[in-house]
Amino acid sequence: QKVLNMRLWQREIIKSLFLEKLEDFVESKLERFKPQKTVTPLKDYPIIEVDYSFEFSRKPFYLFGVNNKDKAKNSAIALLEFQKAKLPFISMIVHEDIQELPKKEQIYLTQNADKQFPTLENFEKFGAATLERWAA
Repeated sequence: QKVLNMRLWQREIIKSLFLEKLEDFVESKLERFKPQKTVTPLKDYPIIEVDYSFEFSRKPFYLFGVNNKDKAKNSAIALLEFQKAKLPFISMIVHEDIQELPKKEQIYLTQNADKQFPTLENFEKFGAATLERWAA
């Protein structure tokens, strides 16, 4: 049983690095897109934050890093509030692993996000090209 507990503990440590890895990638590989961390697009609604905003185009690009179902729900709520406020924006979701999310949360994000990357590795591979294409 101790080995099993150690494996669970190791998995939690590895999963907790997702947001740090996302931050490292955004700040080192996407700096040309002028990322701003922890942005509050609705000044009257300060509890709704975007992980990163890229404001180099006609519309800001809002990026959410999703590593669990609570973050997925909060991201979906944020997107709905931005739409309700008629904010001009483009949204991107970077999942730690989309297959780990329950179906309901996957549906919420699929209905409301403009672009989703199923894993951080996928975002690292295609994220910069996607931003360049949308900004053109």
